[in-house]
Amino acid sequence: MLAFINYETVKAFGLLFFAILILTASFRINSKEKKRDYKRILIVIALVFATLPFMEAYNKQSDAQTNLQNFKRGNSFICNAGDNNSYRVSKKDGWTIENIYFIKDSLLIRADKCKEHGDAR
Repeated sequence: MLAFINYETVKAFGLLFFAILILTASFRINSKEKKRDYKRILIVIALVFATLPFMEAYNKQSDAQTNLQNFKRGNSFICNAGDNNSYRVSKKDGWTIENIYFIKDSLLIRADKCKEHGDAR
């Protein structure tokens, strides 16, 4: 699942949490009960920020596994590579699978970057 983690998202959430922490640290809290509540809120925010990238990675991994299974059944896909090009991926066109990628010649496209194409088989 680590292959599907978007590290830019992790950085953005970390920076956002750090900014919230710095901004709220400037507030003066006098009572111990309010400080305890404040700490609980920060912990909840931190847990939410920490789990969001993993939820996104899990969804991408699920999409990739579904696409790989459907490819094995003979379905075709339209895949977007990072260079703004779209490719039709199917067994008929000579594509194969290796790990989480569709491969043809020297081109590798991660399976979660594809959507099922209408003309299957």
